[in-house]
Amino acid sequence: MMNPFHAAMVAGIVLGLGGDIAPAQLPGRLVTDVPFEFVAVDKMYPAGEYEVSRALHRGLIVIGKPDGSERTVLIVTQLASNRHEIPRLVFRRYGPRYYLSQIWCDDDTGRQLPVGRDEKEVRSTRTEQEPMVVAVRMR
Repeated sequence: MMNPFHAAMVAGIVLGLGGDIAPAQLPGRLVTDVPFEFVAVDKMYPAGEYEVSRALHRGLIVIGKPDGSERTVLIVTQLASNRHEIPRLVFRRYGPRYYLSQIWCDDDTGRQLPVGRDEKEVRSTRTEQEPMVVAVRMR
């Protein structure tokens, strides 16, 4: 596992290379229609269609619109599973707000997103949370 300093450096290098990240991504992009606005590591995303791709580095995920616009590189922690996992996005819901929590790809490996400041704040005032799973399709 990569320490946060190195992961931040890798993300900075990837972002510094410009917006054309797609050619460096691995096959197995997930495409989904998220029917609600959501937060991923303190960034708000409107409801709509999204593409999620694994970057060449295991500690990075790229999320954005299928047309290549609005791409964001997220630093993630890899999760392993000993059973066949269905590709999906997992959200945590607190009241009306949804927070992207995990991304499960077609390789039975999940990616855990860090909890952002906003979610930490909401967690401190709310005790109940509802998991929400959104189905994805492979491209």
